[in-house]
Parts: sequence; structure tokens; C-alpha cells
Amino acid sequence: MNTANLYKADGVDVEAGDAFSEHAGTVCRGNWKNSPFVEVYDLSDGFFRGVRGFRLRHLPRGYLIDKTSDGSGTKVVLSAAAGLYRQAACDLLAMCSTDLTRNGGMSLVFNNVLDVKSLGEPGTPQHQAFIQLIEGLGDVAKQLASSCSAVRQPNCQSVSVRKIRKQTSSSTAQGR
Repeated sequence: MNTANLYKADGVDVEAGDAFSEHAGTVCRGNWKNSPFVEVYDLSDGFFRGVRGFRLRHLPRGYLIDKTSDGSGTKVVLSAAAGLYRQAACDLLAMCSTDLTRNGGMSLVFNNVLDVKSLGEPGTPQHQAFIQLIEGLGDVAKQLASSCSAVRQPNCQSVSVRKIRKQTSSSTAQGR
């Protein structure tokens, strides 16, 4: 039995996950040229999942590299109840970026992991909510176009072994 069949046996919709990841990759690639400070290298050999590296450039002397991880905590519940999925993306990036900007820095690179029990079937309200979240991340990266590049926006559908009962999202911003 191949890995895809094992995931399917555990309730993971592999095709929906692949389609979602491909969409997230498209949103992400649309932001690679936002920042004059970041040059993104796609090392994925044409696959929608894979390594994307980056090189920092044109930074002032004496800069530091910081990395911060954060999430929007319980505000996710409020955003979901209000149907503000695109706004939830803004909140997520703001939480990471604020840790950098409060000390005079700026977000240069954003990497996000969306961990859900199920993406839902394509076209369903649940699936569309996640699409809006990813597109919201792309929107925010464009709004921060002077600095931020979204390097990767992968997703992960959790298998039942992990007993995930809710959606979680975490992210990492790196820059100075």
C-alpha cells in the first residue's frame, strides 16, 4: 500500500489537500518579488510542494536577523464566527510582524503552516474558508510589498492518529 492510500485510509482527502497546496503555492509565488530585500529561489523542480530558499540583499550595514513565531490565539474563534477568514490572515501576520517592528525591524520572510483535520471538499463553505485564509495571506504580503515575501504557505491535513479536533495555524516571520 502506498503512502497516499494510507492517508486515505485514515480519512485524509489527498486530492483536496494537493489541490489546496497547489493553490497556496500560486498565491505564494505571486508575492516572491514584493520585497527589494528578499530574492526567492524555487528549488522544488516544478512541484507545488518543495524547498524554496531565499537570499537577503540590499540590507543596511549592521542589520540583524531575527525570527519570531506567533499565532492569533483565541481571536481565530472570533474571526471564524464572523466569517472574516481573510482578516484572520491579517491578524496572523500582524502578530508575527509586531514582534519585529516593535524593535525597529520589519518582516522580510513569512512562512505559514496551516494544520487542519480536514480542508473539506472543494467548493464547500469549509474549503472556501481556508482558500480565503490563504488568499488573505497573499493580500497582506502585497500590502506590505515594500518588505514582505511569502516564501511558503503549505498546508497539512492531520491524520486521525494525531486526534486533532480543531484547526490550528502558526507562522514564522524572519527579518530585520
